Amino acid sequence: MVKVIQFDDDSEQHIHQKIVSNFPILRELGWICVKPDYRNTLHPYKVDAIKNGKLIQSAATTRNNLYIAPIRRNVPIKDEQSDSSESDNDKIPITKPNKSNRTIKNEVIVISDDDEDNVTGQNFNYSYITHRTTNDNLRSTNSNFDNSWLHSSSSSSQNVNQENSFSVNEFRVNILNKLHSNYGIPEGSSVRINIRSRSYICDDILNWINSAQVIDLIKNPIINITDEVVTDTGGGFRDLTEALWNDIRTKPFNGGGLFEDNVYLLRSSIEIDEWGYALLVGKLLLWSWMHNGAWPRWFHRCQLKYIIDGKNSFSCESILSEYLPSLYKLICDIRENNYNEAELIDWINLRNLDIDDILAINQETLSEFIADYEIIQRRVNSLRKLKEGFNFTRNIIDFKIYGWIKIEKDLYKSLSHKDFFDQFNETLNNHTINRNIRWSSFRRRIYDWFKQYIRKQSKSKLEKILSFIAGTSRIPLTNKITVISMYF
Repeated sequence: MVKVIQFDDDSEQHIHQKIVSNFPILRELGWICVKPDYRNTLHPYKVDAIKNGKLIQSAATTRNNLYIAPIRRNVPIKDEQSDSSESDNDKIPITKPNKSNRTIKNEVIVISDDDEDNVTGQNFNYSYITHRTTNDNLRSTNSNFDNSWLHSSSSSSQNVNQENSFSVNEFRVNILNKLHSNYGIPEGSSVRINIRSRSYICDDILNWINSAQVIDLIKNPIINITDEVVTDTGGGFRDLTEALWNDIRTKPFNGGGLFEDNVYLLRSSIEIDEWGYALLVGKLLLWSWMHNGAWPRWFHRCQLKYIIDGKNSFSCESILSEYLPSLYKLICDIRENNYNEAELIDWINLRNLDIDDILAINQETLSEFIADYEIIQRRVNSLRKLKEGFNFTRNIIDFKIYGWIKIEKDLYKSLSHKDFFDQFNETLNNHTINRNIRWSSFRRRIYDWFKQYIRKQSKSKLEKILSFIAGTSRIPLTNKITVISMYF
């Protein structure tokens, strides 16, 4: 496949966009530079480095050949040697600028594992593209490729049964471990995300997630807030993602808010669809879940059910009853053949539907149609993009096999008083209370007063108190709560 790309600047975002726009499959599978050694064996080159112009220049060989490979295995790269529809004039050279603005041409070689059964560990087939002259033809050849950094994940009924026995948190960790293995991510690898200030959490993380590849989503996030001294290395991740989701819930975007106010179903409009916000929300949900961040419990759960288990996994009519009670009453009246046709026509006109087509539907089907239209069809473009984002790592099938309902139960669990107190480190807290015998009884009395106060609070207030203490209401907390004694 011959692709000629001209890099207009050295930025990471620009280079990545140029690569994936010409090799779309790499948008989902990720890519790295690989470089041959003196034996012509290819090795991953600076996997954790920023993919900017400096890396591209250093990754190129002395002959200006640039090798790139998909991060995941078993990716067929189409060899278009026989494709005569692409003329030499259609071939856009991959170039990189330098300080003198002189165009430097590179051969860009795309490595792929064409047949898993034929891979011996050293022999890899690849197709590469060249443009030293306008008459160059595509060639295919063999090269040595050290693919020990790549790992394939096998699935079997035994593995499925084992995963189904996992707790939700064990399943989450297992998903991350598999992704790390599949993408050759070393243990402890991290990605740094820079945020200008807390007031820019939403804007800066959305900008980051927009260009993030799979490899970025699965690395441990390190958040650097520029105007603060502290860099978060994990402890405050839930606090930050809690603030992120609160901003997204109410923030006006191009095309207005992203959600229906009363039930927080995704909206769909020309502008919202064009900007691809739902895809970003899907990626954020996946990223936040994988790294045990905050989960937006206000986000209507039917939307994840729809993209994972399909629309038959929930009742559109039940959701409509909470979303639009008056319309729900209308579909109940339609089913009982006791409805006001004027109300139905008002709804048809409101949604710009064809009156004759709608009135031709039989009454039983009509009530189902109205509920399905309001809950799914009106926002189907956003739901598709949401699925694309949440399935960015190609793991939706894993959620389906494990059972999304178990994960949902964990994410939307109502906080009880027992759950609240389970987030406290009682062993360490008792040690703190009893550390000084002179003050232990006084400390115990204060701690007991606090517990008595908590037991009187409603579940909704418990969540607010836990969010105040820990920065999030999602349980279990990453670190249990401890009490300290400052003066006695």
